[in-house]
Amino acid sequence: MGTGQVAQPVVVTRENFMLSELWKAMGSVQLSIVLFGLLFIDLCIGYLCLEGRTTIFQPLNDVGLWRWLKTYGQHNLAYTGWFYVLLPLLFLLAINTLSCTITKLTHLFRHPGRWWRKSGTRLTLSIHLMHLAVIVMLAGYLTSYTMGEVQQAVPLPLGKTLTLTDKKLRVTLKTLELIPYEADRLASFSNRYIDAHAWLTVSGPGNTQQQIMVGMNRPAWVQGYLFLMNRFNPRYIGGMSSARYIVLDIRKDYGGIITLSGMAGFILGLLGYLLHRTPFVQRRRSQNAT
Repeated sequence: MGTGQVAQPVVVTRENFMLSELWKAMGSVQLSIVLFGLLFIDLCIGYLCLEGRTTIFQPLNDVGLWRWLKTYGQHNLAYTGWFYVLLPLLFLLAINTLSCTITKLTHLFRHPGRWWRKSGTRLTLSIHLMHLAVIVMLAGYLTSYTMGEVQQAVPLPLGKTLTLTDKKLRVTLKTLELIPYEADRLASFSNRYIDAHAWLTVSGPGNTQQQIMVGMNRPAWVQGYLFLMNRFNPRYIGGMSSARYIVLDIRKDYGGIITLSGMAGFILGLLGYLLHRTPFVQRRRSQNAT
């Protein structure tokens, strides 16, 4: 026997072995198939429960996830039970995707010199990037719905200033442009305003100011706040109510940056995938092979 040091055997405890096997099971394709099947069934049930019941599910965008689950969700379980099942299924799908992706990437990065020049492996990296991006987007949406702060139905008259609850921003309605219905196909909409363009001045710390415009279908996002127009007044041309004001829903969105990062990663992975799938690249690959 030589005088060199003898390599110590790697001791694998039972707990580590069980965790390793559990991690592999969570990333298995069989689990993915089962989860997709359960999601399909659950979403079909959700589609039937959603039909004609917007008053139950619409407040989810206004009050946040936890408060909605404790109020509207708990008191309408016959129609919201599918949503309680959807959340753990999405969580398991995220863990399944994360486990599979990390396992594959760990195997690839152990020998970087062998695969970097192979276009097929670079294609695989694009797919894994899209998988990770979907998880990031789900995390962003979950952050928005669980940690977001919502101020509902906040009135703002023309020329008046609103101070947000955290006192970091002040919002002034400078101009309100009312858009009338000008077509003649719908008689019930004649002499009505169908939209409004509200120009707001947002004042922040240090006397910084920013001009934004919001409309009924045009929200604005500034300094982490999402401004959505709930309604406006007046609604009728020459009506009895002539007061000019808007009603805003203001959301402090902590998950917006996370969601946008996930979208950017998904687009990057998709571009990489399409680049390696174009006929030109495939012809070059076949020419190099010959």
